[in-house]
Amino acid sequence: MFRNDLLENKTNRITIDDTDAEVVEEMLEYIYTDTKVSQHLAADLFIVSNKYALLGLQEMCESILIENMEIATVADILFLAESHTSERLKKATVQFIIENIKAVTQTASWKRLRETDRDLCIDVLEEALQQR
Repeated sequence: MFRNDLLENKTNRITIDDTDAEVVEEMLEYIYTDTKVSQHLAADLFIVSNKYALLGLQEMCESILIENMEIATVADILFLAESHTSERLKKATVQFIIENIKAVTQTASWKRLRETDRDLCIDVLEEALQQR
């Protein structure tokens, strides 16, 4: 941003208006200290790290999301992985869903995914059938 002829370069300022202040603070903390980030902000930080190409932070967030997957939210994490082209996170969530398919398909998270991305749901179900 600061190397190209963009507004940020001219003003020496980056405006981040699509992210919560707590997330930005945590992102800056990571950038300056390289410390592990909070689990409760991992999904939001994953989105920000993807947007700003902070690959180390993105990998850390992926690991946190993978290590802490829950039946109630795994379909949301799958949608996040698909939306931000994270094959590692997608593969892990699909496998988790397959292993817990009965419980996952009863969650509000799965129902939201069905409404927003039916093709992704079909991909998961087809993968489950292939593994049988």
